[in-house]
Amino acid sequence: MFLQEIEAATRELDERTYRQEFQVRFEILTAGRNYFAFDRTKNVRQLSFDPRLPIFWTLDFNVNPMTSLIGQRDGNQVYCSTSWSCQNRPLGKHG
Repeated sequence: MFLQEIEAATRELDERTYRQEFQVRFEILTAGRNYFAFDRTKNVRQLSFDPRLPIFWTLDFNVNPMTSLIGQRDGNQVYCSTSWSCQNRPLGKHG
């Protein structure tokens, strides 16, 4: 079972997470870009809104940056149409 788990991890995890979890290397997973494995040439293509699919909106209230995405999901495929990232912006006082 352990060998199957490692093989699955090499397919499913990004390089940094794999090194940390399976090669016992210390990785700073929270530093740098929001999505460090993102490659515009591999991950971006022109799509149109599909009215048959539901719309989702995600918010990540991280300390810095805060990110938000709007997109659609079709089975295992996720299509993000818009994203925002705000750095060094206080959320303000509530309550």
